[in-house]
Amino acid sequence: MNRNSTDPSSRLEAAMRAGAQAFLASLDGLDESPTTPPAATAAADGDLIEYDPLVDPVPLPQDPAHDAPRAHKGMASVTYVGAIARINATQGRGATTGEVRKYALKAGYPDARAVNGWADRPGSEDRAIKNIDGLRYVKADSLEWLHGVAAEIGIKLVGDYSSLPIPPQ
Repeated sequence: MNRNSTDPSSRLEAAMRAGAQAFLASLDGLDESPTTPPAATAAADGDLIEYDPLVDPVPLPQDPAHDAPRAHKGMASVTYVGAIARINATQGRGATTGEVRKYALKAGYPDARAVNGWADRPGSEDRAIKNIDGLRYVKADSLEWLHGVAAEIGIKLVGDYSSLPIPPQ
């Protein structure tokens, strides 16, 4: 995560500014996230906060709860789905149960079972993630959605997110 810079102080400054803005918005009793999400405000100069969900700390508040502000839900989605997509692209395989748990917790989910809603169920093809023999694969058509959510909250996903052919069931 950075503001197009390798300077750690710039990265910390952007993350602290975004976090402070989200905190102040919550003190104001806003039910929804501000019109301009915190990361977008931090990136007012056109710089997006670069983020690799596999290795970077989460740069913005994340909360996958149904009643959470939209930007917080977006950050949770980008963290979890982005990490699974990165594992697919960089490792050439589906994410394991241990990895699902690790990134579910990082994204703010209470436990790994809470992310089951992202995966297809028998007869359902409308989910972002396919579960084949316990391994998770992000569907190719979900990658564009993932980058769109990231951009909406002021995040630029970095790293390889190339689509991986999903094995047949």
